[in-house]
Amino acid sequence: AYVFIGDPGKRFDVAWIHDDQVSSLNDLLDEHGFTDAEIGDLVDTIRESYQHHAIDDRFSVEVNEHILTVTPSNALQLDMHDVMQQVIHH
Repeated sequence: AYVFIGDPGKRFDVAWIHDDQVSSLNDLLDEHGFTDAEIGDLVDTIRESYQHHAIDDRFSVEVNEHILTVTPSNALQLDMHDVMQQVIHH
């Protein structure tokens, strides 16, 4: 699963939930030695994918005074999977 933290239209991070753990995209980028230019390209890719799927069905729920929006989109999930593959195989 992927969790966008913040607003992908502005400033954001992504949490990747996998293998019984949670990884921050920012931490993974640091760990795998991405340059600033590579990070910028990757962030643009994520932002474009998120915006492309903005028309996908979504629902929101309030949890502890925070609004969580869920996008149960297989296409968005596949895009994020491709991004994470780029990151972990860098």
